Amino acid sequence: MSMLYSWPEAALWTGMVDRSFDETVDAFHRGATAVAKAARKAEARNGLGPSQLAVLGYLQREGPLPIAALAARENVSHPTMSRLVSGLERAGLVAKALSATDARARMVAITELGDRRRGDAVFVRRELVEALAGRLTPTALAELVDALEAVAAQISDGDSRQSSIAR
Repeated sequence: MSMLYSWPEAALWTGMVDRSFDETVDAFHRGATAVAKAARKAEARNGLGPSQLAVLGYLQREGPLPIAALAARENVSHPTMSRLVSGLERAGLVAKALSATDARARMVAITELGDRRRGDAVFVRRELVEALAGRLTPTALAELVDALEAVAAQISDGDSRQSSIAR
């Protein structure tokens, strides 16, 4: 069932691409869903979920962070992030310590094991991208990467309309 759209910008859509706006929305959703499913399936081999991998990634890139900062990055509540971090701590993937600057804050740092497990996950993602990239021409792959970077930037740049969509 095709739904009519009401965005004022949609009037500009006519003539921009060789498919309707609704067909484009459907193709975008199918593509994003297929990539997300493939990534989840590949990452399941390492036994960590997307949020756990995201937390390990933040800690790997940025160093120790307070639970509140991790919660903000993942757009979850402090108690939810605290439970996630506790599970990672029980698995030996992170360690918690008191903050040197705020006695109320707990800092979370990635452990050597956490670093290795995150590295394994990155390797699995690389395998997935290599498999997908092998099915595309170099030009199509470059265009896809450019488009994905543009989408990611739009969602994370604070644009109120895009931010409300991502929530």
